[in-house]
Amino acid sequence: MLNTSYTNPSWPIISEEAELNRLKAIKQYSIADTGMEISFEEIAEIAADSCKVPVVTISMIDHDTQWILAAYGTDVRKLPRHQSLCALTLGSPFKSIVIADLKADERLRNHHLVSQEGGYRYFAGFPITTHEGYPIGALSVFDYQPRELDKSQLRMLKMLANQVMNQIELTGKVHQLEKAQQKLEGANHDLARFAYVVAHDIRSPLRNIYSLTQLLEKDDQLGVESLKMIDFIQHSAKELEHLVEGILEYSLAGKNGVNKQVVNIQAIVDNVIELLRPAPEVRIHLQHQAGEVVSDPTLLRQILLNLISNAIRYNNKPITQIEVKSELRGAQWFLLVSDNGPGIDDSLKKQIFEPFKVLTERDRFGKKGSGIGLATVRSLTEKLGGRIVVESTPGAGSTFVLSFPV
Repeated sequence: MLNTSYTNPSWPIISEEAELNRLKAIKQYSIADTGMEISFEEIAEIAADSCKVPVVTISMIDHDTQWILAAYGTDVRKLPRHQSLCALTLGSPFKSIVIADLKADERLRNHHLVSQEGGYRYFAGFPITTHEGYPIGALSVFDYQPRELDKSQLRMLKMLANQVMNQIELTGKVHQLEKAQQKLEGANHDLARFAYVVAHDIRSPLRNIYSLTQLLEKDDQLGVESLKMIDFIQHSAKELEHLVEGILEYSLAGKNGVNKQVVNIQAIVDNVIELLRPAPEVRIHLQHQAGEVVSDPTLLRQILLNLISNAIRYNNKPITQIEVKSELRGAQWFLLVSDNGPGIDDSLKKQIFEPFKVLTERDRFGKKGSGIGLATVRSLTEKLGGRIVVESTPGAGSTFVLSFPV
């Protein structure tokens, strides 16, 4: 048995099996070096603001050390586990530990964080627990005076601890995806299959983040800065949702097979324009020599939707000019989508069709690109037996040229 006590028999005792599972979970998530997309410092500040406490810590607790991932009101970044108040939570994965007056608690009155001059008097710890039920850390709040938090504040802190776990899980999945993409570069089939699985795994914690932040917004004790932070978290979650949808689109591209039939290109383009509902300053023209071709209407619509959408999103001119051409050349028919946008440098023309390759950080609407759209276009084009290249002059626009057998 692993006893986390300070030589005190009433301290929580954790079985060896539970401790080993805890440590495996910590290793699995690589929490110490995750580089979280949403800073835990902001969550700590929200907790301090909503509960009006001077000190908040968000910690991971391994075999012998409490690692403080984020803190408000203290510069301490690690403690030996046997000196940690936060380790109290490890004995109760789903219950908070609240001590209104630490000096009134026989177990803790002589603890160095309590007994020293200016020591802590109030402690509330909320375990950060995996979905399997293993506590890997804690969100804790401290005060230098005895006090009580109301039910609303305690509920808020529990929600924030859940938010930390959701973010750890979410970031872990994203990092798995990034590592897989690096290892499988050039093996798009394997990447797509893996991406589909991971993207689905991401959806659950992403939904949890949405739900939690919506509940947090309703708390009238939050200050303006905390509400701004919650808005930032929601915005980041929306961007990640956009990435997940792009990954799923890429991984599913053409998965239902190819159903070729006679297709009217004018009708396909009209349908794409109806779906996009472009602004008045966007002008789309169609010139077609090959008015009807044999292709899969669903895949062709998806190709044009991605190309025309990109031409609108990344255009830097006051008036966006897009031209779609279809023409026959011997035993092939060609589809050309041209724009008057910023163009693409020669050194980047091949890279733009690779998954996750982003040339511009934000589009004209401030939205972050996923780097999936053109990879999907290439995948769908190849499903139809065709190929795609880009012709471009920097500053003078681009033309995507797709060729298919007749």
